[in-house]
Amino acid sequence: AGKDGLSTVSFLNQYGRSERIELDGVDISDETVGGTTQNIPTSAIQEFQLGQSLLDLSTGLTSSGVVNVITRSGSDQIHGGAFGVFRGNQGAADLPGTTASSFQRELFGADAGGAIIKDKVFWFADAERAQQNLTAGEPFTYPFDGLNATLDEPYREFNTDERVDWNMR
Repeated sequence: AGKDGLSTVSFLNQYGRSERIELDGVDISDETVGGTTQNIPTSAIQEFQLGQSLLDLSTGLTSSGVVNVITRSGSDQIHGGAFGVFRGNQGAADLPGTTASSFQRELFGADAGGAIIKDKVFWFADAERAQQNLTAGEPFTYPFDGLNATLDEPYREFNTDERVDWNMR
């Protein structure tokens, strides 16, 4: 992983900070620490392409690989969807000697698209929210067992993607 909350990709066990990432033809690679400068909602992705060797001039600024992401767009028909996923720690084993850990992750979102002007101007919008709550025991051995602690590690992320397309023909 790169900076907190931003994802990276590793090609063939190479370091995950040297790849190029493009979104709709625009480079969104972080030139300082590697990885990406933004996350993209999963349901906003129409297609993606991974390139690893013999890269062309447009993506040849890296030796590890390229991720090219194309986002969804609107159409003449109004379309959309919604989703929700919940994952908890039911059935998970606890570490011996610690207080019980708890884990809960919720991921939900929605998208919609349509036409502003039929056959000419289209819109698409997408939003995705991740919420995770983790409570983990941090055990120490004797003589430091008095330092045993339980840490709360919340994680929140909100991603959006909006676009307008104009067909000039």
